[in-house]
Amino acid sequence: MRKPRLVTTFWTTLLAAAQTLLPGEVVVTPPSPVIVYGAFFRQIVQLEGIAGELDAQGRNGAELRAYVKSATGLTEPQVKLLKTVAVACDAALRQKDAQAQALIREIRSRTPGGRLKSRSELPQVPRELLQLQSEHDAIVQSHIASLETVLGPAAFQRLHEYVTQSFAKGITLRHLPPGQPAAGGANPALHQTEGGIR
Repeated sequence: MRKPRLVTTFWTTLLAAAQTLLPGEVVVTPPSPVIVYGAFFRQIVQLEGIAGELDAQGRNGAELRAYVKSATGLTEPQVKLLKTVAVACDAALRQKDAQAQALIREIRSRTPGGRLKSRSELPQVPRELLQLQSEHDAIVQSHIASLETVLGPAAFQRLHEYVTQSFAKGITLRHLPPGQPAAGGANPALHQTEGGIR
């Protein structure tokens, strides 16, 4: 069975990263827990969506649904709680991402032709974008806290070990300099996170 890949683009520090890197330089950093859990929650939602599509096609989506349970060692009721928290977090993040994308589009519209002539023309990261990033991170942190509450300390610790030790290994942050294309043709100034099911 082909394993789905999660590709999530984080929009936050796009201008700051572009200002600090030299042409051709790519910096790889370990992801923060907020990024890891955000990607984990999104992957759970995506797996549920793919499983639903398989079911609608008359195929069996049960294997994808069972993946989270087998990978984390949680019980079925705990997995249901995890999925509820993941769906809520992902929905809130999508709303916040839409706000950030609208702001980024508005900022880009100020540049004729959408291209800067030199690095010196790069604007500072707008306060509004930094605020949206703080709100984005707070959403993930609050859902992590909710998860710890509903699962209890022992189950949450098992899940946390899986997320931070196993799932996080599939996530790489690459800070790309301006003008360098990202994988898949994504905006080169964005931080790109790629994670997969292992």
